[in-house]
Amino acid sequence: MADDKDSDQADRPDRPRSEPEIIPPQRNRAGADQPPYIWLSTEENSGTQRIFVTRPGPFAIIAALAVIGLVVAAIVLVLLGAILIWIPVVIFIISAVLLRQYWRRLQNWFAQG
Repeated sequence: MADDKDSDQADRPDRPRSEPEIIPPQRNRAGADQPPYIWLSTEENSGTQRIFVTRPGPFAIIAALAVIGLVVAAIVLVLLGAILIWIPVVIFIISAVLLRQYWRRLQNWFAQG
């Protein structure tokens, strides 16, 4: 009976030792909203870091779209390059097969004549 209890506890994941603290946005004395931020504390440095999280502006959206466009263009160029390399290879293989068939017909024609 004790073995079943131990195996059940071994199968369950450990609970976290501490829960994350969620701090709601604060307002200053005048009642205006402060910019949103996240506090990070690290043990290596005894200081605290502040990270500002804001909505992206028009320039950031345009820059992100430009980067995405460049990545898509690079992928399209690589695919087109691969296709352009394979076109002559396929033409060469087809022509080699056809020439081989014509060569055998020509040999048979000379052998009969």
